[in-house]
Amino acid sequence: MDKKRKTVLIAVAAMLLVVAIFLLPRRAQPLGELIPAPETARVDGLFCISTIVPTPDGYGTFDTGDCRVEGYPDSEAAAALRSAMSEISVQRYYRLPTSLLSRFTQNENYVTVWWIPEDGQKHDLYLNWDEGFIYDDANRAVAYKIDGDAQQAFSQLCAVISEYGTYTR
Repeated sequence: MDKKRKTVLIAVAAMLLVVAIFLLPRRAQPLGELIPAPETARVDGLFCISTIVPTPDGYGTFDTGDCRVEGYPDSEAAAALRSAMSEISVQRYYRLPTSLLSRFTQNENYVTVWWIPEDGQKHDLYLNWDEGFIYDDANRAVAYKIDGDAQQAFSQLCAVISEYGTYTR
């Protein structure tokens, strides 16, 4: 093999290695650590479901409908949403434009939590109860894979939103 061809092969291999490192999942971390919601930011939440989902304690269910909460920065609701996000363990994945992970379609079984920090970059986190990924509108190149049961994470967020929010049909 001539020297030029060998150099090109080494360069291509090095580039593929760098791309692979960015696409591999990261270590598990709490979602609230990966995407911190500042104490000074308003944290809001919404869930909409078309099926009955058990609550985390197993005693109740959420019926079909929408529930929205407005969590002002110093409110108990905002603290509860921050706490619930910190209890969800996830791994960060970098998404390619053609990746299955990048084709998120919001169905009728979703939770969204959002906030706007002082820098003005709005974070909208979307979680479908039947998927194991959380999507952040502020960074479309990244998805967060939930460690464990995605339905449990969904139910935990629903429980907080249901407790502090208003429920509509």
